[in-house]
Amino acid sequence: SSAGIAPGALTPLGNQEQVIDALDDINSGGAAATAGGLLGAVDQAQDAVNDINGTSGANDAEASTSLTFADLLPEPVIRLGTRLDDVDGYERYVVEARKFAADDAAGYARFLAIVQAQSQFDPASADAKVVPQVQADEIGFAVLHDGDRIVRALIVSSDPAVHVDYAPG
Repeated sequence: SSAGIAPGALTPLGNQEQVIDALDDINSGGAAATAGGLLGAVDQAQDAVNDINGTSGANDAEASTSLTFADLLPEPVIRLGTRLDDVDGYERYVVEARKFAADDAAGYARFLAIVQAQSQFDPASADAKVVPQVQADEIGFAVLHDGDRIVRALIVSSDPAVHVDYAPG
């Protein structure tokens, strides 16, 4: 499937329809045009897959204290997003949440679960100067790294639940 759900993982027809309906909401723009609004449609699709596979929605990466570069700057962000000029050594990107979710619904749901479990910061703080300005359907990234090791990552969206300040201890 183009939405990142493995074929064959869905067996009962009703559950297949539930997942397809949730992904159609994402692809058609039926979900609200914010990172938070898309979370509901992605959650619906992920819950249906979890029900079928007999797993919960919990993700071990959420509780991880040592996140990877790919956890905080997933490949779809780099591929689908816009790379902005670096500021103070931070790589900066902006991606449309809708495009990220449509490209990889499970990866988007995992990303949101990870970032919502991290420390949040005030977007009006002095640290926020490196973070790109975002519109309603965008997520902004400012990542300071040494190779694959994250030094610090600031991630924002129009959703107040996504104002992440991650700096491994």
